[in-house]
Amino acid sequence: MVLVSAGMPKSGTGYIYNLLNDIFVLSGMCDAREIKRRYKLGSILHEYNCNIRDLTFLKLSIVVLLSYLQRPFVIKTHRRPTVAAKLFLRLGLIKVVYIYRDPRDVLMSDIDHSKERMKHEDTRKLAGPTDFHSAFQNVKRVINTWRLWKQCSGAYLLRYEDLMSNPADEMKKIIAYLNHAISSDHIDTLLKRYDKSSLDKHQKNYLHFNKGIVSRYRQEMQEEHRRIFKEQIGDTLLQMGYPLD
Repeated sequence: MVLVSAGMPKSGTGYIYNLLNDIFVLSGMCDAREIKRRYKLGSILHEYNCNIRDLTFLKLSIVVLLSYLQRPFVIKTHRRPTVAAKLFLRLGLIKVVYIYRDPRDVLMSDIDHSKERMKHEDTRKLAGPTDFHSAFQNVKRVINTWRLWKQCSGAYLLRYEDLMSNPADEMKKIIAYLNHAISSDHIDTLLKRYDKSSLDKHQKNYLHFNKGIVSRYRQEMQEEHRRIFKEQIGDTLLQMGYPLD
């Protein structure tokens, strides 16, 4: 079995990926980074957090086969579910944990990240939009991906805000969903390991932590921009479990 740690960008995906990967390792499963190194999967599992990107039939077949030859492990993606992913999920070959966040906070974090990238020549080309209206279009696209995962039978969805406020309880719920030989005994140890107050610069980088503040938009987003969210995607905010204001 392969666990796909999926999620909306700027929603703690690096944080939850590393929690899940480490709890797999401590429970006797495989470290995805070791699988990537041993089988030379750099063209499939990208970057430090083993991002598989598009969930194609070929890529899923490779990682699932390796999970049976070795032991289960965790991979990451921000992409939408594919026909192949739905099939593998239905067959029990993969499981999916999808994390999402209040889209208003996603937008603010996205703009911050883009502005930071613009400051450095080597990352300037990777920068996204730094203005509200362009970033809002990006947010609408990631919301569409959320809708597709929400409709995906068998996937486990959780909110970033719930993970931040009750991390131990949320991790136990994920372990119950996995219904696998994963131990909850190590949760407290891992939560201390990845506590934001004790992270160094390198850890913050691969955990993708920016400010990580819940409902930050209430203090920092312009009233006009909050109104646009309310008017254009208010129904979606309610479906996601967030207030309109």
